[in-house]
Amino acid sequence: MTEKFRIVIIGGGVAGMALATRLGDKLGKSGRASIMLVDKSFTHVWKPMLHCFAAGTAHNPNDRISFLSQASRHHFEFWPGEVIALDRSAKQMTLASINDPDGKCVLDERKLEYDVVIVALGSRANDFNIPGVAKHCLFINNFVESVDFNDKFRMEQLRAFGEGQPLEIAIVGGGATGTQLAAELHKALDLASLYSFEKKTPGYKALSFGSRS
Repeated sequence: MTEKFRIVIIGGGVAGMALATRLGDKLGKSGRASIMLVDKSFTHVWKPMLHCFAAGTAHNPNDRISFLSQASRHHFEFWPGEVIALDRSAKQMTLASINDPDGKCVLDERKLEYDVVIVALGSRANDFNIPGVAKHCLFINNFVESVDFNDKFRMEQLRAFGEGQPLEIAIVGGGATGTQLAAELHKALDLASLYSFEKKTPGYKALSFGSRS
């Protein structure tokens, strides 16, 4: 039996998800190729909506799609993990181990072989070498980072309300994402004030810069 041609797509953003879906429907369904999508998250989120997940105000289920369910419907495979090495000569990539929240290893490092690899990792925020930003700021470039931001935001929110202190949030970047994030954080604080918390108005500080691919 001839082994299927193996296509691996790294990155489950808009481009990676759309490509995996189309190739799965066209080549995976007919058995002409094996299509695999790799992403460190289990969920696809439309990037312009990441600020809502960071603030905890997202409510539209269409903004969040399970990679596993999408893969099962469109004839491709999904593997969670972060690519930490790529050997082009051996046509092999290495995925980092996956740990649970307590740091216990769930999956060891894994090797994936491919015939064609497509990199669709998208863009990341540019700090323009502003001193202290890369070291001290939280970023929301993807769903994993947005959830991490939201966890820290909720803890700081509880601390501020519990101690009766104002919550100051500095947002570096006054573009669409920074402005929308400020609005969604304010909405989240207004909602929290309805549940027996003392209402506090956060302070916002913004520096404006763009993004890089």
